Amino acid sequence: MPLFHNQSIALERAEGTEPIGWILWLMLMFFMVPLVAMLMVTFKRTYSLRKLHFGVTVLFSILNFAHLVADLLVQPIAWHQIVLMSFLFFVGIVLNIVSFQWLREGRLHSLLAQGHPAGG
Repeated sequence: MPLFHNQSIALERAEGTEPIGWILWLMLMFFMVPLVAMLMVTFKRTYSLRKLHFGVTVLFSILNFAHLVADLLVQPIAWHQIVLMSFLFFVGIVLNIVSFQWLREGRLHSLLAQGHPAGG
């Protein structure tokens, strides 16, 4: 749940506040995209899906880093949010590395399946 900096999120449109429904929809999409990607790679492991998976992990790392920087600019700094976003950014970098390795492994298997030598 985002830190709305003293804004109530109990109601989508509370008296005297700005509507936040669009933020809640964006949050839903932000959480659903990686879950759908995980489901997709669980059932199908094609090379094109591996490329998409790698792209999603890179995109989410960039977005998490941007969120971390934005949280550092808010005064007063909410240190629990900084710790959370730092952790998520670190996990994202690890996922980037693993996803890249998985992408390369898929490329090798794809080449072998097409009859190319292992070194090529």
